[in-house]
Formats: sequence, C-alpha cells, structure tokens
Amino acid sequence: MSNAHVSDAKIKEFFNHHSRMEERRKKGNNVIIFGESIQPIGRTLIASIIMKEAIKLRMKKGDRGQSYDWVDFSSLKDGIINDRDDIVDYRSCDWLVVDNIEYNEFATVKQKHFLNDIVTPFFIGRQSDNLPTILVFKF
Repeated sequence: MSNAHVSDAKIKEFFNHHSRMEERRKKGNNVIIFGESIQPIGRTLIASIIMKEAIKLRMKKGDRGQSYDWVDFSSLKDGIINDRDDIVDYRSCDWLVVDNIEYNEFATVKQKHFLNDIVTPFFIGRQSDNLPTILVFKF
C-alpha cells in the first residue's frame, strides 16, 4: 500500500500512539508561543490546537476529571490584584492558556517590579504543581 492510500484511521492511530501530551501534562511542561506582529499570525490558533489535543486526553481512562481554562493576561492580572475568586480556578486547572501577553514598554521600573511581584507567584505555583500553562506572547 502506498503512502497516498493510508487511511485516516491509520494516521490517527499513528499520531495518538506517538503523542506526548499525557507525558507533558504529568510533567507540567509549559509551552511558550511568541511572535511580534501587528497582524494576526496564528499564535492563539496554535494555543487552541494544543488545548484541543489536551482535551482529547479526556477520552482516555482516568483523565475525565481534567479541567481546562483560557484567560486573557490583562484579566488574569486584574484578578490577582483584586483577589477575585476565579483566580483559584486558573491557579488549579490542569491546563491553562494565558493569551495576549503584551510587553508594556512604557511601564516604569516600579510598575514592572510590582507586576512581577504579583504575577510570578501565580506561575510558580502552577509550575510547582506540575500544571501545564500555555503562554501566548504578543512580542
């Protein structure tokens, strides 16, 4: 049988067998997607494809209780600063996408330190708990 006649089922079986998504979830591997552009270049699309593959893990026995979330970075910052209840969900979900992380070149040094001081513990906590985070940078 030639490669042109390989069935979709065989292709799907090959990719499922060689997928490393479950391993990445257990290890808490993070993904960083970045690229500077005024126009859309597919950063969020790539994150959604990764999340789709993570959700596919639910079909396997024992992974049905996984949780997934998606948050815009500005909303995450606001939630941490204002101690909103939804931050607990973002902090503890099995897979999290943090989208639209922008570089604020006009922030003062004190503002950058403040942001670092409030956001870093959130990400360190997720990393310590081996919870994968997909970070989508717009720079």
